[in-house]
Amino acid sequence: MRFDLSSIWLCLFAILVAALLSGCSQEKTINGQVFIVTEGRDNVKLGLVAIYVVSGDEMRQLAVKTAGAFRQASANQEVLQKLERKMEALMSTGVKVPEVEAMVRETRQRRARIEFGMSGPQLADKLFGSLPPLQTKTDGDGQFTVRATSDSWLLARESRQTGSKTEKYVWIVSLKERRSKMLLSNDSMVTDSEGLLRVLNSFSADDGAVSPNMDEVRWAAQATEKAVPLVAAAKARVEAAKAKVEAARAKEDADKRERSLVAALSRASVSRRKLVGGEVLKLPTKIPDVVLCWIPSGSFRMGSPDYEPGRSSDEIQHEVLLSRGFFMGATECTQEQWEAVMGMNPSFFKGDRLPVENVNWQAAREFCRKLTKHLREEELLPEGWQFDLPTEAEWEYACRAGTTGAYAGEIDALGWHSKNSEGKTHPAKTKAPNAWGLYDTHGNVREWCLDWAAGYLSQAVTDPTGSSSGFQRVGRGGSWGVEAKDCRSASRGRYSPGQSNSTVGFRFILSSFR
Repeated sequence: MRFDLSSIWLCLFAILVAALLSGCSQEKTINGQVFIVTEGRDNVKLGLVAIYVVSGDEMRQLAVKTAGAFRQASANQEVLQKLERKMEALMSTGVKVPEVEAMVRETRQRRARIEFGMSGPQLADKLFGSLPPLQTKTDGDGQFTVRATSDSWLLARESRQTGSKTEKYVWIVSLKERRSKMLLSNDSMVTDSEGLLRVLNSFSADDGAVSPNMDEVRWAAQATEKAVPLVAAAKARVEAAKAKVEAARAKEDADKRERSLVAALSRASVSRRKLVGGEVLKLPTKIPDVVLCWIPSGSFRMGSPDYEPGRSSDEIQHEVLLSRGFFMGATECTQEQWEAVMGMNPSFFKGDRLPVENVNWQAAREFCRKLTKHLREEELLPEGWQFDLPTEAEWEYACRAGTTGAYAGEIDALGWHSKNSEGKTHPAKTKAPNAWGLYDTHGNVREWCLDWAAGYLSQAVTDPTGSSSGFQRVGRGGSWGVEAKDCRSASRGRYSPGQSNSTVGFRFILSSFR
């Protein structure tokens, strides 16, 4: 009898394939043990642990259901978190609205319920509550035996009381690579809710994002729709009440200033040392924004030290005493003030709040004379008080405001000069004031002073008024068109009294001793 070897090999191969296929789907017996290792490295056997065997398809269905519920809870919580932040923002202005506060409390309660439902134990409850019937339990030594196919999963859960603390353990293990024996211990345990969720998401990650519960969305929208107008109305009521109080206070302050103005001016003429430097008075006149700062009497070193950068030789330092205080305009004379008094505007750069420029010395003094006449007609000036240009000593003393350096502060914070002015003047009060409340004493426009230009005496002087004659008048403070060094407190400019250009303006003072 002859044998066909090729036929024999084909039969053997078929038998082998059949055996392999049969083995893949055939159930196998798995013996295992459940125990944990404590922090003290003791092995503790866990007896009577519930053991479940779940097929791959069943596991996927359970994971989709459980993780989907978790993701929807997360989506619900995100809706409520946004609502809570919005409510807190509405309430952050300090306005109390009881209805909105109640909504915030309810929002937090809803979030707390969701957070409880999203906890690790709750997530495990959802999973194990949906498992098929229990297959077995371990014996007292933690031993168990189950029958399963290789695509199955083994799940187990147990807890242990250690003092006042309850420890909970969860195992979810694939049997694909498992042989006939296995151990469930610390290294195969799912230790927290994040780990459990990762396992579940490995089955359900392809199921897409989950939308929040529409009941939560509708409730959040209705709460917002109700809260916004409630808070807006409450804020409006509070703002209206504040505005009413502020208006009453402003009127009271205005009345008080008006009543005390003449008394303050008279007090300055009688006892000039009692007013504080920088005390501000706004005259209730028809001329726009006549704001004056009190410059107290005192002494200072006029001029500059030899080492000061940019110093000129005519800035010889000497002691000066000003025995009488005076009021000085908080800003350079503006174009709106000039037009109100003079009826025209000669300035090159136009703007109500810009300093008036292109005015000569005589025109500046004529403005002061007319301003004095206006305020006397309004019965705002006591007898003997008048507006005028400051002397050079008064100007430098007021500019320094107690300082001794090249500037009354940081030059770019205080003044407009050629490096920062962009080739033009700038509105009053756009830079910081000095310590006595005066704006633009450095730069913007150079300011006419009363004095004839002359050299200083080296000895101490009291209430100097400069030379009795000359060819040029003094201009102080520098301008938008010169370098910062020419805007120093001690820097001196000289101009013909009839000269005018876009870099020269003035600042008035109010005193009772001219």
